[in-house]
Amino acid sequence: MPRVKERLRDIAPLLTLVALDACLKIAAFHLLARNEHIERSQYLQVALRVNSSGLGSLGKAAFPGGAGVILWQAAFAMAAVAATLILVRRTRRGTLFVILACLAATFAGSQVAHWLAAPLGQLGAASAVVAMRAAQAVFWVTSWSLARSRWWRLGFLLMAAAAMGNLLSHFYPPFAVVDFLYSAPISRVAGFGVFNLADLVWLAAIPVLLFAAARTIYNLATDRSAYGPIDDEVDDESDGTAAESGEPHPDAKEQTE
Repeated sequence: MPRVKERLRDIAPLLTLVALDACLKIAAFHLLARNEHIERSQYLQVALRVNSSGLGSLGKAAFPGGAGVILWQAAFAMAAVAATLILVRRTRRGTLFVILACLAATFAGSQVAHWLAAPLGQLGAASAVVAMRAAQAVFWVTSWSLARSRWWRLGFLLMAAAAMGNLLSHFYPPFAVVDFLYSAPISRVAGFGVFNLADLVWLAAIPVLLFAAARTIYNLATDRSAYGPIDDEVDDESDGTAAESGEPHPDAKEQTE
């Protein structure tokens, strides 16, 4: 029972962000007038837009003609990397091995999608977008569940919440991504048009992940990390005794021998 409570406490921030995003989208869709004029100089404006394509502003700009095959390749690649992270985690391999394994999984996943391009293309662009968002959610939730560094966990949690928020938008009315905020400063910095809470959470995750990456690189450069970016801090209870006593982690000893 205590372990269940601990798990619920861990996922509470994720569920809270996803639920808040869904509630705001539903409220905006039912309360706001559609296609209200946007003042491009406004610091913050409420304006409803229903994004039926499911692609964000950056996605539309990058793929103006559609990107069905590319989205399927991205979906397969992210799902393959998530599965690889779970498998590699059990082997306790070093950072270089993890990176190489993830690169191999990325290539293999995208290649499988390329081979299946014809049947996948018949499913339509909307299916490709949903599959890509689902794979994003799986990848970020997997990364969050495996990470032990508090900064990596925070960044992965924000990314997971953003991915899940926009994924779930396809499963309740209006069965599309609802955007309802516009900000001229955010538009200039991030290239957003009209956006939603999930997009803001995604944007907030970027500096957190950059800080986590810089911190991990520093730890690796000074030989203070045994397992790389997922494990650059050992926070779980099983390692608490060694940490408090000042004794090195037993796995760290094995690597130094």
